[in-house]
Amino acid sequence: MKCSSCGLPLSPSRANANCPRCGASPDARSNGSKSTGNANRAHPGFYEPSSWEGNGEGVPLGAVMSPPNGQWGQGSSGEPAALSSYNPSLAQANAPQAMQPEQMWLPGAVAAPTISPKPITLQRPMSPRFPQPPGNNRNMRIGFLVAGLCVVAGGLLLVFVYFMAIGTGNNTGNTGNATSTVPSPTVASSPATTPSPTATVYPGSQFIDNAQVSSAAPSGSQPGQPATTFKVNQKLYVSFNLHTGGQKGEVCLIWYLNGQQAFTSSFAIGANTKFSYAYAIYGSSGPAYVELYWASTNTCADKMLAQHVNFTITP
Repeated sequence: MKCSSCGLPLSPSRANANCPRCGASPDARSNGSKSTGNANRAHPGFYEPSSWEGNGEGVPLGAVMSPPNGQWGQGSSGEPAALSSYNPSLAQANAPQAMQPEQMWLPGAVAAPTISPKPITLQRPMSPRFPQPPGNNRNMRIGFLVAGLCVVAGGLLLVFVYFMAIGTGNNTGNTGNATSTVPSPTVASSPATTPSPTATVYPGSQFIDNAQVSSAAPSGSQPGQPATTFKVNQKLYVSFNLHTGGQKGEVCLIWYLNGQQAFTSSFAIGANTKFSYAYAIYGSSGPAYVELYWASTNTCADKMLAQHVNFTITP
């Protein structure tokens, strides 16, 4: 049996108890059963068993049970036997799809639970993180190494400068009182020196040597007083020694003034001549010199330089 108010199946042992769902009393359920029977008669094809004892313990509500004697509708309510051949599947197929207001609700097959899909939450894509290339780490290590070397070098330089400053301070303290005196040179006057024969060796010096100039004529084989300065139009003499070697020759003289040739002279020498001299007169002033040559002919074609004597002509 079931509650006529809410349709909840009830156990026959609880026929006199109130409905646990809607709280309807047994009298109300009896009235409802009558009205429900009338409604069932008004709608052919709708069948409701008069009593229902349940499927039993452990049998689900929607399972189809077969009675022991193979007949339906035999309950304690005394319904007619003509309803015992009811086929629940045929009655369910012939039942109208939409329930009318006067129809009662019957428990049907348990519907499968509806699984609603979980909402998909779209996460914001994260920006890709690229791994740091190994080259940057190596460059950083090299940079730190160079910086460390610079710091060490700077420290060593400061230590070196410190010790250098200490050494310089000690040296300054030791030499601070020392004084040095530098003697000043004195210029001493030297007496005038007379010209001496040149020491230069010329090709003809083996024939003529010891040449010198003077303002006085030689006496015999003695030369006059040597001199280096003469006046314009003053007669000057040049004397010299001869080494002919027993042969005749020619003495050739060339006189110069201001770097240019002024005049020439020559004379013959005998095989046994040991000393001789010559003279000249300058009409202009300036530095002068005379060159003496030895030649084997009177044309001085094969002359050889033997002596060179310098002097000065003043106005």
